[in-house]
Amino acid sequence: MISDANGPTSVWTGSTNWTITGLCTQSNNALLVENGELANWYLSEWQVLVDAGNDYPAALFNQNDQTRTAALGSDATSSQVWFAPVRNTVDLASARERINGAREGILFLMFNPGPAGTLLNDIVERTTPGSATYDPNLHVHGVLNQDPSTTAHPIVGLFHRGDLTEADIDVVLPAAVDSDFAFWLKELSYSLVMVHSKCIVLDPFGTKPAVMTGSHNMGPKASGQNDDNLLIVDNSPKLAEAYAVYIMGVYNQYRWRYYQREAAKGTVPATGAQSEAAPTWAGLADDDAWQTKYFNASSPEQRELNFWLPST
Repeated sequence: MISDANGPTSVWTGSTNWTITGLCTQSNNALLVENGELANWYLSEWQVLVDAGNDYPAALFNQNDQTRTAALGSDATSSQVWFAPVRNTVDLASARERINGAREGILFLMFNPGPAGTLLNDIVERTTPGSATYDPNLHVHGVLNQDPSTTAHPIVGLFHRGDLTEADIDVVLPAAVDSDFAFWLKELSYSLVMVHSKCIVLDPFGTKPAVMTGSHNMGPKASGQNDDNLLIVDNSPKLAEAYAVYIMGVYNQYRWRYYQREAAKGTVPATGAQSEAAPTWAGLADDDAWQTKYFNASSPEQRELNFWLPST
């Protein structure tokens, strides 16, 4: 939070821990919001946390349970901020309403949201036939740093057009740390943090884009037990587009490393046309039917095209 002689003027939020590790070894995001009203809320929350000490007094929950919104700029852009802990996961409920209202697509990066009742679970529900919120036309892409509901694996979860691929630890090792240093692998912790960002983008190219970010881990534990913040920015197309590009950059980095590692292991042929049954990319197709699936109205590829190249 930044102030001048007249009071708070702007605030930084996002996932970034302002340390060498947070800045140089993890995927993080930081967002500067130049809005005095929003900044003042962050200052007020800081003060109530100072007053609370190591306790969770009623005054803390009473303040955090409030719905706080502010207009950002002169257009339709608006913001809503939630500070945790709150009662009854009201912060997640607000985010969930937006997730369930997404019409074109959802992109996300998450760090350990938890095993149940999370915003990740809500996103997965949107891709699950039989779910009350299922939408077969919704495009979903994202990266999940290890979820606590798993045991030792996976280290990275790659959601590719709504389907989860469980990637092993070798997709996050530095390029120079391969066979020559493989004996170090057993000394590494499976709680490694690679993707520390916590952000969700909804319909970035649609009529109602939304961005969710902050320190919040997007799950009920963060909602009820942590001192966290969740900022939701509605109707800011440029911000949503910037976050969409950022998320896909992180996704493509790990997805490509996964392709490389699987091919090196012999999981798929080194060359040849991609099979629908293949677990990963097997090389470029060499016939005239390679584009056919992109024009199938019910295919994941068509959903992806509709997401990135909307007709309206």
